[in-house]
Amino acid sequence: MKIKIYYRNNLNLSPGKLSAQCCHAVLKLARHYNWSINNLPIIVLKVSDKKYHSLKEKLSTEIFEVCDAGLTEVPPNTNTCFAYIEL
Repeated sequence: MKIKIYYRNNLNLSPGKLSAQCCHAVLKLARHYNWSINNLPIIVLKVSDKKYHSLKEKLSTEIFEVCDAGLTEVPPNTNTCFAYIEL
C-alpha cells in the first residue's frame, strides 16, 4: 500500500503552501481510516487541471480532497490537491 497525492500545478503554490495542502490531505485520509501512516510511502505528483479532474472521476477508491479557505494564495474554495491509498 502507498499514499498518492495529486496537486494542481497551475495554481503555482509556494513550496510551503503546497506542503501544507498535501499534509492536510494525508491527515484527512489518516483520520478517516483511524490509523497511523508512519510506514506507508507517500508519492506526490503534479498534474494539470484537466488531468486532476479526470483522475478524480476515474478513481474507484475514496479520495480525500483539500479545499482551501482562500486566506493567502488562492481564491476561497479552491480545490488544491487530493490523496488516496493505492493498493
